Amino acid sequence: MKKKEMLKLIKEEGKIARRFFVMNSFDGILSVLGVLLAMYFFNQNDSHFVILSCMAPALALMVSGIWSAYSIEKVERAMELDKIEEKMLKNLEGTKIGDRLNLLVIMDSVINGISPLVVSIIIVSPFAFSLLDFIEIQLAFHASFALAGILLFGLGVFIGRIGEKNKITTGLSMLVVGLLVATLLYVLNSSLRGV
Repeated sequence: MKKKEMLKLIKEEGKIARRFFVMNSFDGILSVLGVLLAMYFFNQNDSHFVILSCMAPALALMVSGIWSAYSIEKVERAMELDKIEEKMLKNLEGTKIGDRLNLLVIMDSVINGISPLVVSIIIVSPFAFSLLDFIEIQLAFHASFALAGILLFGLGVFIGRIGEKNKITTGLSMLVVGLLVATLLYVLNSSLRGV
């Protein structure tokens, strides 16, 4: 399949990939945010440990995302191909239609897995500067929280644009979810310290 055809396919058939991108980016942001908050509450001062602890769930989400999406999308696209073959009374493996469906499986799987990894790397990036002694670890935490908030807001704006809704409202609603996670972890931390 030519590059031009691939780009056209992505534009026309990108709805599932777009949903995967939003859902798994959201999962990645909240997972890393949860780990960061736990580290912050316990005054963690080792940037190596923070990075590893945040990247562990990100990598797990990546592998899980690729594998689960590939498994289900392969079955779904195979069923779609079977229906088309029944109507056309011919085998379409190796044809443009078959290649198109296989490409969609790969595209959806990669986006499903890569999106939580990318947002996690962005959020954790300030700790790389802390490792290099450019900034203090407390500043790295605050910068990471700010990046998580920016990404949540940006994701909300993206959803608003797709759904033709108020982008500011959808952006703020995603921020509220991040604040809810922070509040729940704060309450949990306070409760555990009181035990």
